[in-house]
Amino acid sequence: MSGRDLQVEQYTRLYNEEEKLILSVRPGLTDYASIKFINLDEILGDGEVDEKYFREVEPEKNRLRIRYVKECSLWVDLRIILQTLPLSIQNQVTMEYAKLGLTDLRVSRIGLVAGQ
Repeated sequence: MSGRDLQVEQYTRLYNEEEKLILSVRPGLTDYASIKFINLDEILGDGEVDEKYFREVEPEKNRLRIRYVKECSLWVDLRIILQTLPLSIQNQVTMEYAKLGLTDLRVSRIGLVAGQ
């Protein structure tokens, strides 16, 4: 279930020897990079997204992917999955509230509180 994500060949062709380790594990649904970059669209913004991705995001994602390959175990997979689930749910809820025009979303002791 967890493991490196699928990569575009234009990036994998440029891998150095250490980054080639990433290709030694099967792709999964989530990994450290998926957690860190769960809001990738916000991070990249509207400008030169391909250039920004290659220059700023890809090196960090590769560092996290290499970390996963070196630490790979059932326990690491479980920890990554358990970290991903609440973030994914929160991200989905935030997107749904945004569709409704609600911009102020906070978590309180009684649950999600939305405002305008």
